[in-house]
Amino acid sequence: MSQSHKTTTTTQTATRSKKRSEAKTAAEKTRSTSDARIKTKARPKQISLKQISQQRRDLFVCMHELGCGEISVLKIADGEPVLDRRYIRKQQKLATADVRKPISLNFKLKEPHLVLLKRFEEIKNGTLEGVIFEDGRPYRVND
Repeated sequence: MSQSHKTTTTTQTATRSKKRSEAKTAAEKTRSTSDARIKTKARPKQISLKQISQQRRDLFVCMHELGCGEISVLKIADGEPVLDRRYIRKQQKLATADVRKPISLNFKLKEPHLVLLKRFEEIKNGTLEGVIFEDGRPYRVND
C-alpha cells in the first residue's frame, strides 16, 4: 500500500469517526431535550391541601385518617362536597396494621384527588352515591 493511500484511508476513517461522534452527540442532545419535554408535559399541576377549600380539605383529611372506607352519600353544592359523617363507613383491611400518620397542609394531592375535584366541578349541584376510598385516596365513585 502506498503512503498516499494510507494517509487517505486514515483521513477517511478519522472523518467517519468524527461524523459518528457528532451524530451521537446530536442524538443524545435531542433525546435529553425530548425527555425533558416529556417529563414536563407529564407532570400534573401540583396542588396542596392548603390551596383548596375547607370543605374539600375536610373530605380528603377524613379519607386519609380513615384510610379505607366508603361514603355512601356525598352531596355536592356549588361544586363543594357537603360532608355528613352519618354516611361514612370505615373498612378494615385484613392482615395489615392500619397506622395512619397525620396529614400535612403541604400534602400534594395525587391524581385520584384531582379527578374527584374535577368531578365535583362537573356535577356542580347533586349527589354522589358511593365514594370508595383506599389508602386515604379516592378509588371509585358510583354516580
